[in-house]
Amino acid sequence: MLRSLNTKIFLLVFFILALIAVAVFYITNRDVGRAMYSAEERSIANVLKLMELNVAGRYKGLLLDKVGKTQEIKRYLTDLSATFESGLDHFAQMAEDGDVSMERTQTAALDWVLSMPANSTKYFFVYDGDYNLLAYPGTNLGGKRATDFMDIEGRHVLEAARAEAMELGEAFSTYTWPTLNGTGTAKRFALFGYFPQWDWVYAVSVDIGDVERALKKQLQQIVNVLDQNIPQVEFAMTGFVFLFDSSKNIIAAPDRIRRLLEGGADTMGELVNTESNRPVLEDFMAWAEKDKKAGPFSFSVTGKDGGTISLEADVAYFKPLDWYIAAVAPVDEIEAPARQLLAHISASILGVFLVSLLLALAFSRHIARPLRLLARHAMTLPEQDFSKPAEGPSPIGDLPKHHDDEVGRLASSFVFMERSLRENISNLMEVTATKNRIESELSIARDIQLGLLPKIFPPFPDRNEFDLHAVLVSAKEVGGDLYDFFFLDDRRLCLVVGDVSDKGVPAALFMAITKTLVKVAAERHDDPAVMLNLVNDLLSEDNPNTMFVTIIIGILDLETGRFDYVNGGHNPPIIIGPDIRWVTGVSGPMAGAMDGIQYKHLATTLAPGEAILLYTDGVTEAMNAGLELFGENRLEETVRAMPDASAREIIEGVMDKVHEHAAGAVQSDDITMLCVRYKGPEA
Repeated sequence: MLRSLNTKIFLLVFFILALIAVAVFYITNRDVGRAMYSAEERSIANVLKLMELNVAGRYKGLLLDKVGKTQEIKRYLTDLSATFESGLDHFAQMAEDGDVSMERTQTAALDWVLSMPANSTKYFFVYDGDYNLLAYPGTNLGGKRATDFMDIEGRHVLEAARAEAMELGEAFSTYTWPTLNGTGTAKRFALFGYFPQWDWVYAVSVDIGDVERALKKQLQQIVNVLDQNIPQVEFAMTGFVFLFDSSKNIIAAPDRIRRLLEGGADTMGELVNTESNRPVLEDFMAWAEKDKKAGPFSFSVTGKDGGTISLEADVAYFKPLDWYIAAVAPVDEIEAPARQLLAHISASILGVFLVSLLLALAFSRHIARPLRLLARHAMTLPEQDFSKPAEGPSPIGDLPKHHDDEVGRLASSFVFMERSLRENISNLMEVTATKNRIESELSIARDIQLGLLPKIFPPFPDRNEFDLHAVLVSAKEVGGDLYDFFFLDDRRLCLVVGDVSDKGVPAALFMAITKTLVKVAAERHDDPAVMLNLVNDLLSEDNPNTMFVTIIIGILDLETGRFDYVNGGHNPPIIIGPDIRWVTGVSGPMAGAMDGIQYKHLATTLAPGEAILLYTDGVTEAMNAGLELFGENRLEETVRAMPDASAREIIEGVMDKVHEHAAGAVQSDDITMLCVRYKGPEA
């Protein structure tokens, strides 16, 4: 019977199908089961992320309330301070007019201060340059000197406030201070103003204990809401989420957490991981600080019957509140969906296998010979190198001629498939090689381009007169923006920011030429207008594509703060300090389009402490998905909130706001920023 061709074909089909079934089952068991298990693990991570976002959202609302209340107090103090200063001005004017002596006028002024209503909620006081309290409504500082008390930054309150008020005109401070009756201390918030006529510092102080107590109450309300919502979060079958702090105190947890305590632990903080012999919560806290690429945290605890319960957890740390958020589920529940799916797939594979055997038995006599040939040919396909031409004629090439049926068409399909595979693989290899070469060249071009720019910050660590930082983010592999900075001599710092009209490799080459020409011009001239005249004339020569560059060249005198500059059609710089100023002067059009242009010399002055931000239109023209530009107004709002920030903090703050505005939209233009905060010659 084994000599029967029909039997042989049947057995061949049987073994082929069996081999396929085993392979499919193995791959399914390995990949699909793993995918289902990973999906369940991702669901745990998603639940944790949602809970983390929930906590972050509620905390953000709490912060917004705190900021709003703080701003309200600041406005209130500002109004009181203005009224108070007007009164002191009145007394000072009396002394200047000569109607009353200076001593009597100051005494009257202090009596006026003491006559103002004072209580624990609000009061005024005045002190001099030796930190003596000239007018203070309290009678007892509890044996302490006024300079013994610190603000929240650990500085002496009166000393720090006086220094800042003398520099800026006013200063806000949060500090701990004795109560008026001397029975203790309280946390207060005050606005300090400097009165230069008499070298006094005056302050209006308010109690902020009520604000902090209100915020603590809001935080407790958040905890109550979370405690009510967490039991409703379900995944797997008995998975749950709970919150705890670094002291291992449970903040919010569902009743399902009791399952973990059945082994004898009285509290969650005492529950022990049998794999590490450490408290579970300590392992959670340690794991939360690690890289999560390895997957969820696996641990085991002792169950009610003395057995071991294996579990998996995903833990996140919410630093602002010192909270840990943990999502926990038993391993057997995570594996259950994968086991069920594998059981269904196994049954399906078995059914297909049996049906295929019956069909093979029915048709084996008719298709035995050509199928054997096709089967043998198919078995050789994985061994063939399709990147090379076929050697000799195909073994199944004649089958379509002799079989005008499905077998013939199947043979034709095999021939066509093999020929197409060889052609497609050959084309793919050519395309891949070309693509790899282009990507390699672009990568090298980008490294060369970025290598032309200074990128070590701080660039001049031995110079204290200024703080400088710059950044360039290309929209493509290579871009057309540029920045540079260098000293002309010991006191003058040259700053350059430009934006080439095109993108990609041509713009990068034009950018490199422009940067080189600026350096050459700076070696010959110290007037930025003359420098740009020379750069423009040289760029205009042999410029068949009429490329151009908008550019700002500025020279900052580190002794005087004078900023001489030339603006060739570029975005206006912005000066950042107590007030925001736009440097709107334009010296002429962009450089490189036409020779013979005479650019106008412009100048402004930076006061010590002010910063100037130079940027390209990739900042103001950054678009979101709705094609809305970031714009100069948003840029001004962003830097207005950072009057005292460092150069790096200003650039990073603007970059964060641009990314927040873009909200994931593709970057359409290069982004370049250069910021210098001038500290003064004696910094």
